[in-house]
Amino acid sequence: MTFSVASGEQFAPRLFAELTQQIRSVSVARPTLDDVFMSDTGRTIRDSEATAGDKNRAMIMAMRRAR
Repeated sequence: MTFSVASGEQFAPRLFAELTQQIRSVSVARPTLDDVFMSDTGRTIRDSEATAGDKNRAMIMAMRRAR
């Protein structure tokens, strides 16, 4: 499960104190520029920089793989 919260380094210890189930692993990471861009626009920076030709080629390749 992945989710985002403000001040994750402060949130995680409070969450663990409240849980009754065993935690197997956890990681806290600051968002990347691409994470922020995706959150704001719904697409990655790479997607927004792709040319129309790139998008057409990607769609054709996806259709070929789906056969």
